[in-house]
Amino acid sequence: MKNPSRSLCVLFVLSALGGSAAAQSSAAVRLLVPVAAGGPSDQAARLIARSMSKVLGQDVIVENKPGANGALGAQALAAAPADGHTLLFALGGMIGLPLLMKNPPYASLTEFTPLGAVGGNQICLFVHPSLPVSTTQEFVNHARANPDQLSYGTSVPTEYLAAAQLIQFTGVRMTRIPYRGSAAMLPDFLEGRIQVGFMPPATGAAQVKTGRLKLLGCNVPQRLAGLPEVPTLAEAGIPAVGARAHHLLLGPAKLPAEASVRLGAALRKAAVDPAVRAEFDRLLIPVEALTAEQTTAAIRDGEGVWAQFVRDNGIVPE
Repeated sequence: MKNPSRSLCVLFVLSALGGSAAAQSSAAVRLLVPVAAGGPSDQAARLIARSMSKVLGQDVIVENKPGANGALGAQALAAAPADGHTLLFALGGMIGLPLLMKNPPYASLTEFTPLGAVGGNQICLFVHPSLPVSTTQEFVNHARANPDQLSYGTSVPTEYLAAAQLIQFTGVRMTRIPYRGSAAMLPDFLEGRIQVGFMPPATGAAQVKTGRLKLLGCNVPQRLAGLPEVPTLAEAGIPAVGARAHHLLLGPAKLPAEASVRLGAALRKAAVDPAVRAEFDRLLIPVEALTAEQTTAAIRDGEGVWAQFVRDNGIVPE
């Protein structure tokens, strides 16, 4: 005859284990964002997080981890357990970070678990209205005539790459001021403490309309659909960098396949959400959803572009 108390005990344990598993699966997901709050990448991450929350049926909470061009966010991801509850909304420029740092926290973003990617920020050349220039060529001429008199701001590797390319190609001499995010750069820029900024177009679009900044050109192969009046830097004779701009969704290394598939699918569903697409258009960010395999390929392609750029321009890791 079965012991009733023993049977009840077994049922209680099984129920508790089932409840624990359910709680674990519905626990909130931390989405690490390696820039300060407020900029276009942060806004894009929050849009994706909100939509993914609906798809997954669990909260996806943005946690900003700015600093060291994304390295702090990568370090936080590397320290997280591979349980699907910590992800990184990596910037495309972090692909080149190992080539720009003396002691990088990773050799390749593929060391993590690529889950997918969506559109990334393009980089444009802005100047303070105090500069007597209206075109990229006029800016280059002015900078050449005033060596070491201008300061320029960048906050992420893609901005640094665009700036370094322009400086290398034109021979102008300016002082770089690094920032932890384009939103953090903006106050100094508007006050004229820096005179040149390499930023996503949406960061300074409102200030351009009010005359507080000038937008001279964008580092893209062809004019942006949302800014057809703004020429490319290539139109001024400055070739664009070939690396594609993406926001990459990464999980910790050795993330289980089930979690990888589930999170990657949620990202792609979020990217086609009409509300997300509308806001991406407003932020002047192209909407593009990549699979995990396509994301890995994009990282590898980007590594080749960065390696060649660093090699050709003699950039020394800092």
